[in-house]
Amino acid sequence: MKRHQEVLAIGLTLLLYAACQEQEVLGDHDPLASDSLGAHQTGPDDNLEFDLLAEEELTFTTDHDLRPGYDYRPQGDLTIECQGCQAGQYVEDFGASCLDNSDCFSGICLALSETQSVCTQACKEECPASWRCQMLPDTAPDYLFACIPATIRLCEPCDEDSDCGFPGDMCLPIGAMGTFCALDCSAGQQCPPDFACKTIRDPNDLEIGKQCIPVTGSCDCSPTLNGKSRQCSLSNQFGTCTGTETCQGALGWQQCNAQVPAQESCNGLDDDCDGKIDEGLVAQQCLVTNQHGSCPGTTQCLGEAGTTCVGTTPAAELCDGLDNNCNGLADESFPDSDNDGVADCTDPDADGDGDPNTTDCRPLDPAIFFGQKESCNGLDDNCNGLVDEGFPDTDGDHLADCVDPDDDSDGVLDDQDCAPLDPALNHLSPELCNAIDDNCNGLFDEGCPATALSVSPVGHAAVISQGQYRLQLRVSAPVGFTNDNSAGLQLTWSTIY
Repeated sequence: MKRHQEVLAIGLTLLLYAACQEQEVLGDHDPLASDSLGAHQTGPDDNLEFDLLAEEELTFTTDHDLRPGYDYRPQGDLTIECQGCQAGQYVEDFGASCLDNSDCFSGICLALSETQSVCTQACKEECPASWRCQMLPDTAPDYLFACIPATIRLCEPCDEDSDCGFPGDMCLPIGAMGTFCALDCSAGQQCPPDFACKTIRDPNDLEIGKQCIPVTGSCDCSPTLNGKSRQCSLSNQFGTCTGTETCQGALGWQQCNAQVPAQESCNGLDDDCDGKIDEGLVAQQCLVTNQHGSCPGTTQCLGEAGTTCVGTTPAAELCDGLDNNCNGLADESFPDSDNDGVADCTDPDADGDGDPNTTDCRPLDPAIFFGQKESCNGLDDNCNGLVDEGFPDTDGDHLADCVDPDDDSDGVLDDQDCAPLDPALNHLSPELCNAIDDNCNGLFDEGCPATALSVSPVGHAAVISQGQYRLQLRVSAPVGFTNDNSAGLQLTWSTIY
């Protein structure tokens, strides 16, 4: 028989603070044969006395072969006495919460999930109810077996039976949310609370085993959760929105009432559920339109009222140099005397004569401007404040004869006056016996007595051409005849061959 020495690192201080009592040390091997607390040798009936408040390493020897992974806690009549302890009791830490192996008397802290670990013990076959003896991973070459809860994989999502950890446990569709691990109860094993042992059949309706299935028909909805509500969320590329959903038995958690995240739009709502309303909207080009036309603008969000277009409001066209109705033209339909594309109302030289409107006395007449040559036309052509200066004004009425309707101011308009420049001759004047048409009736001296005139040839008639002759006459008037105008004389003679 080989003699082995085993060292138990017993955290006596922690253990005895939890329950300071006389303990019967349990196990399944022979009692201690000796210890190393000083030179004192002990037997099965010996008592050890040492300071329990100090952390000590208890070393013992045994004549038995030690098996890897087996529980070699001492048993038998060995007792550890401590002040204030009660005899016959031992605080077992199996199933107690732990953080690492050093927290457990067995030295095995088993992780049940990411957030929960418990103390367990080594095993060969037998384990407490609802626990199973299974090899722990990553323990080669010793292959340590320990007690593991049978429900450790129960209702965990799975793809195949091997995902469920123990032989006989099946990966089954449970409820409407997918496939989950069930627990084998084919040999009459008791199911956990809220689970029932159900017969499982294949597609041909042949029984293939019995499994513990949630009584609610759902791994998500336990009896305590069934009918209850919880917070839920819906997510997509636009964000995450939260709401509530209800646990509905085999259907699982259903009817999440969270809104579907959407791209933010102008509506006074938080479409993407980021806690902000109508944020990040990019202004777009738009048109402000009314009965006068359409002007460009940009969109502006008004929340619940939606989007409006902000820009210049079209108006009736005014002569102001602006495109009031946004048709691309300014002051269209208003006069443009020089046709330069600029309406007269805003053109600094409306007639385009080179003389600005400020000095041009006729800004809309290109023929009249400062420095122009004066013409006799009744206008101030050179803009010097005078009209037709330098031209005749017979009656001195400051209207040049060229534009005076009565040049001689005799009361008869020129177009009716046979002598428009002689105020004594007009159709209102009395006819005088003066060989002049005083009353402009085409006759002269009508009503006057005839006056004898003496006419005698001077020399002989000269032949100009056949049938044409030139004869010089001498007319002698009586005394008192003052008009030497012979235009009114009528001479008659006979042609002598």
